[in-house]
Amino acid sequence: MIQELTAAGISERPTPAHLFERFAIHVGKRLLKGNVQGSLLVTLPSGRRVRVGRKGNGHEAELKLNSFALARNALRRGSIGFAESYIDGDVETPDLLAVFQFFMRNEELFANAGRGFFKVRGLDRIAHSLRRNSLSGSRRNIAEHYDLGNAFFEIWLDPDLNYSSALYEHAEQPLEAAQKAKLDLVARMAGIEKEDEVLEIGCGWGAMARHMAGLGADVTAITLSQEQLAHARAEASRRGLTERNRFLLQDYRKVTGQFDRIVSIEMI
Repeated sequence: MIQELTAAGISERPTPAHLFERFAIHVGKRLLKGNVQGSLLVTLPSGRRVRVGRKGNGHEAELKLNSFALARNALRRGSIGFAESYIDGDVETPDLLAVFQFFMRNEELFANAGRGFFKVRGLDRIAHSLRRNSLSGSRRNIAEHYDLGNAFFEIWLDPDLNYSSALYEHAEQPLEAAQKAKLDLVARMAGIEKEDEVLEIGCGWGAMARHMAGLGADVTAITLSQEQLAHARAEASRRGLTERNRFLLQDYRKVTGQFDRIVSIEMI
């Protein structure tokens, strides 16, 4: 039996009054005060099934919760916690894309619905302060991720170690070519020309900096990762680009000088 959540309330029946079930129903009821796009059918660990939104109201997504670990992980780590629960088998879905689309379409509604049920803002502030974007905090955060060793990233990135999204011009395009298309587009959008003085903030392993140097620009590229710095410098030397590529281990807040262009590729 599927229980339809309505703005007026839900039918009471004998079920375990588990905190997460109460929270899920609370969020669902508050969501229905807004204009829910699509619907989400949720099967709780108890077997109880509830639908957020209304069937036939656009595409329906499905989630099956195998344990309440999802609640703990999502509250503590947000979308990363959801991903970890999915990997661990705490949550299943026949169509992950449909679930993402449902949450993205109703992002603001979910944010409003969850406010005030759990008093976690203080914990969020503490967690954020531990990872604050100070000079030392930024360096530590980068090291925890990017200094795992270049060999790890070489397993699954393209040969130039581009870490941001590629630009696929057609479905059969190889990753390496799609990354090259992305670099070409960024260079065109930034208006990179020969003899330009360019600053790249967050250069990664140096692919964009090398690309711009190949166009004749003089590029100062900064990173906070020792591993990335070593790789970028070695590749620039190997390709004969050291005169136009200057890689520095430096925070963007410490940069001085004047530049014709500034480039920073966001990771999507």
